[in-house]
Amino acid sequence: MTERKGKPGLTLMEVLIAMAIIVAVLIISFNIYNLWWKAYNLASSKAVIERGLTSAIEIIIKELRVAKSVALVEDFDSLSPTPSSTNLFIGLDQNEKRVKIWSGDKNNISNLIDEDIDLLVFSVDSVDKDLLNIRIGNTEKSVELSSSVKILNKNLKEAPSYTETSIVGFEKSVKLFE
Repeated sequence: MTERKGKPGLTLMEVLIAMAIIVAVLIISFNIYNLWWKAYNLASSKAVIERGLTSAIEIIIKELRVAKSVALVEDFDSLSPTPSSTNLFIGLDQNEKRVKIWSGDKNNISNLIDEDIDLLVFSVDSVDKDLLNIRIGNTEKSVELSSSVKILNKNLKEAPSYTETSIVGFEKSVKLFE
């Protein structure tokens, strides 16, 4: 600093430079905070979706593992003969983007989870024909889970015309092995 005559203190130029530095530091800080907040929200929403997908896949595996018979279904409405009310189906409702479970007579339709899901694929393993592969996900948020379930009653019916589908039908088993 140069020596001045008169009252001690800061010049107008020194105050303006100090304020400019403070404003620049605050703008940088707010931008960093904003980036952090967006990343946190994205990770948080993905975690919520992943928890929902995990719950759905656990329910699907629990139901299919001990089912009396399991079959891949390409189109529910074209099934012949019409399924009975004892048959259950798990599938993806493309309009609502929900995984649903329903009886063969289309009564008692319910959502497995409330998360948006646009990917549900069932496929029979190419090597082990008693193994059903399941992929479930939300492609918009880039979250996907996959799992396999061993059909314990060894009655997995694979349709010859297709190997992947978004609907699986099964008959609930009263006993573990029938």
